[in-house]
Amino acid sequence: MKVKISYTVDFESVPNKVADLLSERTEQLEHAVGTLENIARQARTGDVTSSIEGLDDLRKSLLEVDTALMDSYNLAVSYLQAKANLAAQVVAEQQTGGTDDSGEQG
Repeated sequence: MKVKISYTVDFESVPNKVADLLSERTEQLEHAVGTLENIARQARTGDVTSSIEGLDDLRKSLLEVDTALMDSYNLAVSYLQAKANLAAQVVAEQQTGGTDDSGEQG
């Protein structure tokens, strides 16, 4: 069973966290290429049963990679949206002279 977890990091460190998540899957993808080559070799030699088992395992492994990629993608998109919102907020504050809702200088 898969569960989603969350934790807090500094806003500025989000790009590094995305990079870390992606790096964690690099080795898994490299291993997948070797596995796929072995599966193809098994199929060529007529060992279809082993190639079927290997394909099923490879699919599961690639699903884990895909899930991690989706998590990284969502994190990066959320970061960019938050960064754009912060920039828009700064511009709005500059245009209003830096006053808050009460009319006081902020």
